[in-house]
Amino acid sequence: MNPVKIVVCIAALVFSLSACGTGTPVPVGGGGFNIASVAPNPLNVQRGGSGNLGVTITRTGGFAGAVTLQLDGPPTGVSAAQAIIAAGSSQGTLIVSVASSVAAGSVNLTLKATASNATAASAAFALNVGVPQAPLITGLPALSAHGVVTTITGSHFGATQGSSSVKFAGVTATQVVSWADVEIMVIVPPSSPVGGAVGIEVVTGGGTAQTTARVIKPVTLAAGLAHGVVLKPDGGVVAWGDNGKTQTTVPASAQSGVVSIAGNQHFGLALKSNGSVIGWGDNGSGQTTIPSGATSDVMAIAAGDGQSLALKTDGSVIGWGYNYNGQATVPVAAQSGVIAVTAGGSYSLALKSDGSVVAWGYFGGVPLPASVGSGVVTIEAGTSHALAIKTDGSVVGWGSNTDGRSTIPAGATSGALAVSAGFDHSLVLKTDGSLLAFGNNATNQVTVPTAAQTGVAALAAGKGFSLAIKSDGSVLAWGDNTFNQTVIPAGLVAALP
Repeated sequence: MNPVKIVVCIAALVFSLSACGTGTPVPVGGGGFNIASVAPNPLNVQRGGSGNLGVTITRTGGFAGAVTLQLDGPPTGVSAAQAIIAAGSSQGTLIVSVASSVAAGSVNLTLKATASNATAASAAFALNVGVPQAPLITGLPALSAHGVVTTITGSHFGATQGSSSVKFAGVTATQVVSWADVEIMVIVPPSSPVGGAVGIEVVTGGGTAQTTARVIKPVTLAAGLAHGVVLKPDGGVVAWGDNGKTQTTVPASAQSGVVSIAGNQHFGLALKSNGSVIGWGDNGSGQTTIPSGATSDVMAIAAGDGQSLALKTDGSVIGWGYNYNGQATVPVAAQSGVIAVTAGGSYSLALKSDGSVVAWGYFGGVPLPASVGSGVVTIEAGTSHALAIKTDGSVVGWGSNTDGRSTIPAGATSGALAVSAGFDHSLVLKTDGSLLAFGNNATNQVTVPTAAQTGVAALAAGKGFSLAIKSDGSVLAWGDNTFNQTVIPAGLVAALP
């Protein structure tokens, strides 16, 4: 035999025996990986909490398969569910959890990484187990809204959520967007109460942090003459349809941090979490020029045909914009004790805390009916007619009754949850999620599609078209589509009221 071949064979045999002797699996099919780094090292985790260990691998020989990460023989009370570095990726995260029974101090751990081609690698790192510190809340927005993301700032929340929680007046928030030691982003539960001093709690293994904040029930859907506006769960606003007066060109300032919206005719309004108001679209009467009084401490907004309203946290109302009929001149009766506002064609309405309604402007000579003198819980103004819900769940309508827009059908005499008055038709949302529509039907705006007959969470009536939000956040539209106002933007998910 050729001496060179003998040497090569012996060398290959020695290499093979050496590999077997170390217990390291031999890569199959060529290529493998090495662990390049684990960070942070040491990993600091409080007892009863968890932390993220970042793992970076270096691939060799063209290997591109998935890699599994896990702890190798961790002590009692320390654990981590298997994590995967995806095929083709070089980075992954292992979440290491520490039980509250684990003693404080430093623990040496081993990370094990394996792949289906039999490649394996390991790396040592230190785990510093600390005694949990009590959380501290240092900041909240002036306004938080149902179904919309709110940000809680502070310290000692924990690197990851784990078993920690956030509560609004005792209602646990089940939708946590992100959780970091100094900031929590969470969607306010729709079932949390509305009020001026709602208790907020952050509960961790280190204790409970408490504060109070104002939680509002937002308007998440609005309709103008030929455009729609939606508030998203992330606090951004989307508008579509007619853009002749830039009413669907949402400014950058309304693409985050919004907690409620309003829209009518050819303009839109947004209420920010800091209590300020933003306007866009038609400004022919100054309706989108925000007065100084509406730059802070606002808790609700309304848009009429040409006037705008802002309800302040002290229960007073500010009006601006078109005022030919006095619809923007707020009377003394609406300068205190108001809990809701709405704006129509040439008139405006305010709901007082005692359940009575105040009206101003011109309403075609039609006075307020005696039925809205007390016991009202919701009001909505249309162009020439208005709707109200009473404490017994019945709906009251008044004003113009052309096409029966203010004649309440039998199905709306009880169980009403929300109402919307449009240009010449009306919508009623029942507590069972069904929807009733009545009034002008020239463009099928009151012909409710099957998809909107159950599971509806919010509604809005425009001119000749209707909008609804389903309980899953999807948006529906029907009726006039001259300006694509019933063509919903793809992928749109709305905040729930």
